[in-house]
Amino acid sequence: MIRILVNSAGLGHAGNLETQEVDQILNMIDVNCRALTAVTMTCLPYFRKGSRIIQLDSGSAFLPQPGFAAYAASKAYVLSLSRALKEELRSRQISVTAVCPGPVKTDFFATGGIKLNPVKRLFLIKPERVVRKALFDAEKGKAVSVCGGSMNTPSASVSSWPGSAYPGFSLSSGRSPVSGASASV
Repeated sequence: MIRILVNSAGLGHAGNLETQEVDQILNMIDVNCRALTAVTMTCLPYFRKGSRIIQLDSGSAFLPQPGFAAYAASKAYVLSLSRALKEELRSRQISVTAVCPGPVKTDFFATGGIKLNPVKRLFLIKPERVVRKALFDAEKGKAVSVCGGSMNTPSASVSSWPGSAYPGFSLSSGRSPVSGASASV
């Protein structure tokens, strides 16, 4: 039996989609979407009442991001899958939490060739903080765990962005496009 599954593998590549290598983007989709789905599906028969699935996602999942389009789209997949799976597994009393942090202080950016601007560097959070918040929110049965200062600042407001997928939604206002979301600085 599996008590807790944490899917935490992920890749990201920055740049306009037309400038990216097809194989590089497909590899990222394989890791971020296909591998996560395969591992989750393989484990499903081994969960029991009270088991938890924690899917490491990203704050990028909430909105399209020019210059980071394929990554954000792959993370939107993880968020959607996790929220749907939570409902599918409700009768078995298995919890699913998508962890959507802001930028985390890891090798992710260097590995993906992503240069952080000075403002984003101010908001880097320690991985240990993301883990503590994720475990707390998973224990509470939350569908989405949001962590990081950049997820709560006025500059993160998306309600006024052109083509916003979530009209009226602002991370700084505490309102969320996802039920069960939890934000923390």
